[in-house]
Amino acid sequence: WYYFYSIATKPEEYDVEQWLRNFQLYSCIVGTLAWLFIASDSRVLDWFRRGKNVFVLMFLKIIRNFRKVCSKIRHWDRDYDYHGDDFYASSNIFTNRVKDSMARGFNIPDGALFFFGIIVEDLPQIFITFMIEDFKSVEEGGISTTAQLNLVLALFDIGHKFAEAYDMRKDIGREIVDPLLHVIREHSARVLSLTWIGGSQFISAGLDAMKLLDVDTDSTTGAITHKVVRSVHLEDAVCEVVTKPDKTKIVVACHGGAHEENTCKIFDIDTGDCLASPYHPDTVSGVAASPSGGCFLTGCKDNTVRKWSTSPPFTLIQEWNYIFSSEENSTIKLSFLDNDQFLAANCNRKTSKVRLVMVDDGSVVRSFYTEGYLRTIFTMNSGLFLTGQGNGSIQEWNAISDNCVHTFKGHELWVNSIAKVDDSHFISGSADDTFKLWKIQSKDCIRTFSGHTDAVTAVMYM
Repeated sequence: WYYFYSIATKPEEYDVEQWLRNFQLYSCIVGTLAWLFIASDSRVLDWFRRGKNVFVLMFLKIIRNFRKVCSKIRHWDRDYDYHGDDFYASSNIFTNRVKDSMARGFNIPDGALFFFGIIVEDLPQIFITFMIEDFKSVEEGGISTTAQLNLVLALFDIGHKFAEAYDMRKDIGREIVDPLLHVIREHSARVLSLTWIGGSQFISAGLDAMKLLDVDTDSTTGAITHKVVRSVHLEDAVCEVVTKPDKTKIVVACHGGAHEENTCKIFDIDTGDCLASPYHPDTVSGVAASPSGGCFLTGCKDNTVRKWSTSPPFTLIQEWNYIFSSEENSTIKLSFLDNDQFLAANCNRKTSKVRLVMVDDGSVVRSFYTEGYLRTIFTMNSGLFLTGQGNGSIQEWNAISDNCVHTFKGHELWVNSIAKVDDSHFISGSADDTFKLWKIQSKDCIRTFSGHTDAVTAVMYM
């Protein structure tokens, strides 16, 4: 760029033709972009792609809304179902394809990027510099000494870079692996919970319905497909789902609203039948099932934790309203530490507390105080649990000594969900549209998965 600045501002010193100056400008722009792509591991290229897709989606939405208004004006005297319009159907398919494209990662091998930078930046620069220096010193006769020296040095640099590219030849020919394997679009509204029930089946639940899905991988092609085994429509939103250890029943926490009373529901997985709907006086914000399957717990916004039987008729065994003070009145999240103890988290925007409670009598063993607003809680093992915070951090806690062992930082917005991968790894989903894979021992974020176009509200490992 400095060389271009010199020949553009000093015409008396660099008396070269205009096409060479234009070529030098083009080479500077393309070269800068090429090395920016390399330095950012193709992230900048991905930003350009996403920006293009956002523009396409906005334009498509404007066209669809315009046609919708026109259809209503044309059919003002009767109800018109614009969803059946051919254009609406086609544009809906195209919209989903664009969203799928945005969801997919843009992973280009480093070797390919390096080779690309050599082709579009270094080789043109050799030609341009040689020509300009030759024009500059035509009085010397023949090819100028400066041009010859620049040519030798540039060829040496290009040779070195090609040698590096050759060392990465396997990377250049490597198949680009996209971390996104498959997209499932079965919900019409936000998904709030994901629960694996074993094998290839899991339950997704949200604002519109609860669905049992089965994922299958073709052994020959590796293609992934899915099918909806069962769908249950609920009048109110599902905020959390847990299963019994024997995977025969699920317990669902429902937001109370205009349609139904505040309740949790117990469903039979095989039939989809609702077996019971234990009443609660306020919104059920959290549910948890004991590892042994002997009971399940519900946390309610009336500051009460209730213990229920897992066998019909699913009677109330105990209730504890003293775990949190009555003036707090906030969301309660639950997680079993082991068969004898559970964690109850009071998710309050001012001060968040976690209590370690005995399952038998509800006595509080220990208290933990987290940083700011707590969003979610997850148990890794009987001695360690994690809390997702409103500031985007994840805190690791020692359940025995009540100490915060470490704070994982990396998310830009609040953490909505945490799931276990194995004893050493976990994943976290955040409102910053990403989810991350973490390693507990090294305290490192191993990988960030981007592609969601909205907040990641639930994560699950199968």
